[in-house]
Amino acid sequence: MAGKKADKKANEVVTKDQFTRADVPKLLAEVNRQIAELKGEEQDPITDGNLENFGRLSDINDVTTLVRAASSVKGKAAAYNNVAEELQVDLSKFPFKINKWGAEKWMKDIKRRINEVTYKDKLNKLEKVRDELSGFLSEDDKFSQAVHNIVSIMKD
Repeated sequence: MAGKKADKKANEVVTKDQFTRADVPKLLAEVNRQIAELKGEEQDPITDGNLENFGRLSDINDVTTLVRAASSVKGKAAAYNNVAEELQVDLSKFPFKINKWGAEKWMKDIKRRINEVTYKDKLNKLEKVRDELSGFLSEDDKFSQAVHNIVSIMKD
């Protein structure tokens, strides 16, 4: 029964009179949420994105190549950790890193890029909608959004 309700909702037609200017902030928040969800947890890259033997992650538009890059990072990290353990090296003092960043950070950036490549068309459409909706925000809504962004930055 729940599946039928979801299907019905997905097939509903949106009319121009269904939304008003007052709905713009809510719609914009939903669009931003969907964009963030598609891009993953990290909005900005953690690493510099320049992975040895692969180049800049932002230039890779093939998921297979990104999976190979992730495999390379994981494989190198596992080999490093195994040898460090064999040599009795303290990994807390000498952790595995590629260009200053550990495997976990590289994996997050690679995952983020895979999401970007996989959902590129949908992201482009959502970003276009976001830009269009932003033009309809009232001055009060723009101010409120700016304050929210400032508070978020100050918390980090």
